[in-house]
Amino acid sequence: KELFSGGAMRASTLKGLIIHTADDLGRPGPDYSNGWGLMNTLAAAELLKNSVANPSMLTETTVTTSQKSDTYTFFNMGNESIRVTLCWTDPPGTSTTENDSRDPVLVNDLDLKVVGPDGTAWPYSLSYDDPSADATTTGKNNIDNVEQVYIATPTAGEYTITVKSDGVVDGNEQWYSLLISGQESDSDNDGMSDYWESLYFSSPTGAIASADSDGDGADNLTEYISGYDPTDSNEVFKVVDFTAPLDGTSSFILVWNPVVGRLYNVLWSDNLVYTPFELIGTNLPYTQNCYTDILERASLENFYRVDVHLDLEE
Repeated sequence: KELFSGGAMRASTLKGLIIHTADDLGRPGPDYSNGWGLMNTLAAAELLKNSVANPSMLTETTVTTSQKSDTYTFFNMGNESIRVTLCWTDPPGTSTTENDSRDPVLVNDLDLKVVGPDGTAWPYSLSYDDPSADATTTGKNNIDNVEQVYIATPTAGEYTITVKSDGVVDGNEQWYSLLISGQESDSDNDGMSDYWESLYFSSPTGAIASADSDGDGADNLTEYISGYDPTDSNEVFKVVDFTAPLDGTSSFILVWNPVVGRLYNVLWSDNLVYTPFELIGTNLPYTQNCYTDILERASLENFYRVDVHLDLEE
């Protein structure tokens, strides 16, 4: 309550927080003898405190029947392990009178994966047939409503977290809690990560946010947010193609080159002086590279704009 104005955390956040910050015991990862380990109250409290300054460490949000996946992008310098924990309170499942049934009973099955320079990292799973075996990380976990990805020695670079609903979302939405450790910091608080500034400007504080280093019309902060190279004038976010039929017999189509971990908004206006832009396409995922305006616009002139923002800012 002292740190967050919203009051109490969700039950899935509390459960995920305890698991995320626990000290591992026994075999690596979860096991049947020690669970997720020993609760570390100090580490849990410190994560909550640190998330005030870095909100992307702790997220409470939803997937829905229309928006079944979310992506989150961050950088890691390679000198700190990565841990990502997903937890949700699943709706009550169908009751059964069977003994020791092994059939999955999740109502809303969410999936977690992390993609980085070395490929895809999957969450822990345990073997019912071999309880003494170490937890595996070879694919989706379709059994549990807690999933965790741990990368002990990550390669420096960009990482993308995907949370996806694997199937129908009961009740049209499912709240989930996501905790992330191992993100790169922003030591000068200029909105650009230390890793990104070091990659392109040889120093974690080397980039000036308002400067246009490559002279392409986009300043460094814009290049960072859009996911393009700030030192290459040929790389800049823009509309790369469009279809604008003069006779109005078909829809207007905008095309751009999307980047992982970004969301896109499309806006429209019929007068750049007198009519404010109207939002017509909201939070389009990076997997979508175009937008089709199916409305018939009565005005003689139509103007479109595409905005981009980091998924982590939601």
